[in-house]
Amino acid sequence: MRTQQSRLSNRRPGWMELDEHEIGRPHLRLKNPIYPIDANGNIVGLEVLGWELYDYYECVLNTTLQKETMFSISLGQQYTPAGGVPFGKTLFHTNMQGQGGVLPNPQKFMVKGLAHIVDPATLILDFRTFEYQTQYTFQVGDSNKVYSSQLIAKVPSASGISISGIDAVTAAANLNAATQGWPVTNNLYSLLADGNDPGVELNQGQQFGVVIDPTLVIGGTYVTANSQAGGVGLKMWFSLVGALTRSVQ
Repeated sequence: MRTQQSRLSNRRPGWMELDEHEIGRPHLRLKNPIYPIDANGNIVGLEVLGWELYDYYECVLNTTLQKETMFSISLGQQYTPAGGVPFGKTLFHTNMQGQGGVLPNPQKFMVKGLAHIVDPATLILDFRTFEYQTQYTFQVGDSNKVYSSQLIAKVPSASGISISGIDAVTAAANLNAATQGWPVTNNLYSLLADGNDPGVELNQGQQFGVVIDPTLVIGGTYVTANSQAGGVGLKMWFSLVGALTRSVQ
């Protein structure tokens, strides 16, 4: 029997390992199970692929961070960042399609890990404060069905820029280049309880989301730096990483 560590460390770069028994035939040991299958126990006309479902959070400079539920505003819909002006989301911001917070039929998504990344142009003070004053909650259905909730600093990026040291000559540039967690593809926050756990299954028609809440700290919610301090605001992407089941394309 393989351990969770072996499943993570020995997979092909970029994705958690998908065993053959996980393709097309969900078993009763799955978390959050719903089983729309035919009389023979097969899912018909679907394909399974490694996938990353991502969404976008933004706060402009000199603005109080706000609580938001990510994945509730889909591709093409209007999003208003804290202190900013509304815009239509593109693939730069999200790949969530259809109704906000619900997968399009007949899709399912088996979430195996979490990751997030902050735009490296963010002032290091804003970056650090956001990471250690923001609570995230990954929930399915409602607020009582929570699968992960803690400081967002606990969720590594698994990609992006990292600075190993800063010197006097390049300090100004390097201060704006930081990553939460070592930027390697297998450095995800795993939702797998053991080597036999396939993850958290999101079924078609089920509401889900990731609540980003920077408002819980004592002393009030943080305000991003202004332009005089070098602030550019904060941009963040949060990802659910796992296996997507969809109609054959």
